[in-house]
Amino acid sequence: EHFFRSLAQSSKSNIHLTTLYGSNDHHKVEAATKALALALKDACSIEPRRLSTIPSTKGEL
Repeated sequence: EHFFRSLAQSSKSNIHLTTLYGSNDHHKVEAATKALALALKDACSIEPRRLSTIPSTKGEL
């Protein structure tokens, strides 16, 4: 929990994680970390289908 809170505060972002099931705390944390890593990878990657557009929410800089 401390890692995710520190990451959210230092990156000035919101991180929402919910563990739906699991009995081993180690596996729950491992799954949450992998899910966050995949989400960050997707957020930081360039979409190949949109190479000709500006990567912003409004379409301009």
